[in-house]
Amino acid sequence: MRTLVSLLFVSAFALVVQGPAHGQDKTSPGAEKNTGEAAARLGFEIARNSPLEIKSKELELMPDQGGQRRVVFKGGVRATQADMSLSCDWAEAVYQKTGSGQPDRITAGGNVRIVQGANTALCHKAVLDNLACTALCKGGMARAVLQRGDDVVEADEIFFDLCEGLVRASGGATVRVKGETASE
Repeated sequence: MRTLVSLLFVSAFALVVQGPAHGQDKTSPGAEKNTGEAAARLGFEIARNSPLEIKSKELELMPDQGGQRRVVFKGGVRATQADMSLSCDWAEAVYQKTGSGQPDRITAGGNVRIVQGANTALCHKAVLDNLACTALCKGGMARAVLQRGDDVVEADEIFFDLCEGLVRASGGATVRVKGETASE
């Protein structure tokens, strides 16, 4: 009898996983625990307290008119935080004028590859927003791809709300799940 073992993968993309209560502030003290639980159910871990290291061939630091600091990294960009890695052609990190050393938002472009554990996301442009607890992976000439093992989701855009535990693929979304045979 053939059994589809990868139902969990499909469920992660078809259902909203319960996260914080509707309307709960994502930055409230109780949200931190729920954020980690929701992200873990999707196969992601948030390591906000881990050091972030970004390397590139060149960088440019500039103040923003809104009081934020912007750092633009160009050429062979590699970022790591805990077990997550990001590589791309360029990246821009936006920091508050005062506050932690962690960026509020990172925008990455050109051959973006994000890897954590068995999860790999490939896209033309990615926006990782720490304040909103979201990530968006957009395709360009090629589609955005999320791969977990042999299972793949492709779409024009793949959106992640890590606080709510939601993944939404839009723009001609395709899901390929490898079936496995179980013997009785």
